[in-house]
Amino acid sequence: MVISWLGAASVRIITSPLQEELVIITDPCDPKALGLKRGKLSADVVTVSAPHHPLHNAVDEVRGKGDASPFVISTPGECELKGAMMYGIPARSGKGDRANPCTLFLFESEGINLLHLGCLGQGKLTDGQLERFAHVDVLFVPAGDPDGLTVAEAAEVVGQIEPRIVIPIAYEPGKGKGKFQNADKLIKELGLEAEEPVAKFKLAKKDLPAEETRLVLLESE
Repeated sequence: MVISWLGAASVRIITSPLQEELVIITDPCDPKALGLKRGKLSADVVTVSAPHHPLHNAVDEVRGKGDASPFVISTPGECELKGAMMYGIPARSGKGDRANPCTLFLFESEGINLLHLGCLGQGKLTDGQLERFAHVDVLFVPAGDPDGLTVAEAAEVVGQIEPRIVIPIAYEPGKGKGKFQNADKLIKELGLEAEEPVAKFKLAKKDLPAEETRLVLLESE
């Protein structure tokens, strides 16, 4: 399995649960909104945690493989594709008058469970939500989204889930002068030692830490 970060809350997961490659892209964002220049991406599956939010819903930026269109999931539910299971769990983004429905996505492939929090903004997870993903190996947590979780809330959610690997998303590398804050405050709040950033994170089930939690930083493409 290979994981890369495409900026904002967008992540690409390349996996082969049944030997056939499956590409998943979460929360695609228009690269122009992030000051990036790149061509269209390709994927088998696109998940959208917040259809109402322009930094999470740029489905047109992703094409399918060959002549096919990507399979788009933007609501709660479950499906299976090429041996990988995908579950959408209802949640809320924002707070108060700015609250909107959003979807958390759990992916199960190659014996690894990955949870993408997307546009989560409600704060602490409910017992019902936690029951849906009792075991999480890799957690993608927004670290600097001003419209999402606060640093304290993000750290609390990590503590609720207790993943083996934490990968921050939705933050601005460096001093955080763009649309997002940097991840420094969350890293400090978690009390974990961040690893050196990598462009692509390769992972197999045998590589999952047995006890400690790893904090993996990705370089944005």
